[in-house]
Amino acid sequence: MKNIKKVSALLLTVLLLPALASAEPVKGIEARIKKVEARAIENKEKMEIKVSNIKAKLDERASSTVKRIEERADNLKERLENRASTTEKRIEQRKNRDDKKIMDLALRSAKKLDAALGREEIMANRIADRLNILATNNKINLNLKSNVETKLAEARSVIAEARSVLGTLADSAQKALATEDSKTAFKDVASQAKSIEDKVKSAHYSIVDAVSMIKAAIVDGQPTTTSSATTTVQSN
Repeated sequence: MKNIKKVSALLLTVLLLPALASAEPVKGIEARIKKVEARAIENKEKMEIKVSNIKAKLDERASSTVKRIEERADNLKERLENRASTTEKRIEQRKNRDDKKIMDLALRSAKKLDAALGREEIMANRIADRLNILATNNKINLNLKSNVETKLAEARSVIAEARSVLGTLADSAQKALATEDSKTAFKDVASQAKSIEDKVKSAHYSIVDAVSMIKAAIVDGQPTTTSSATTTVQSN
């Protein structure tokens, strides 16, 4: 009986040995799997941390870049606004100078031309007076008197036209100041002044012609009658 129990125990041991032998490697595999899983989890966490850090750096760089762009845009806008303001000031200063030039031209021309017209009027009146004296004293004939009076009438007509234009010179200057194109405005005022000057010259030439006609036709060789008138015309 004892032998049977020993044999049974031996057989049981022999039968269990393979199972015990195979159970040990399974535990080792499971342990390695757990280690691999743990490492995978650890690597995943590390990767997530790296990704998070990279994302944070990228966000920081993007924010910094946007900030620099905004600062550059603000600086550019400020420079452009300063430049525009400076340009506007220069334009305003230039316009003020141009306006002053236009008014100075108008006033200077008006004063000069008014004085010139006054001299021509005085000259024409003096010649008319002397013409009447010469005709009364029979120093010239009536035909010559009529021709001279025609020349004086031409001179007076041109003088009247010039004074009419002269009266609008100041108004033209004021209108010119209201325009944006000061260069053209200045030319317009200068052109108007030039037209008055041309009329003054035209009146003067008519008066000179009148004096020459009288001087050439004086009766009895009396040049002194027209000498002062001739001298007055030439001195102008």
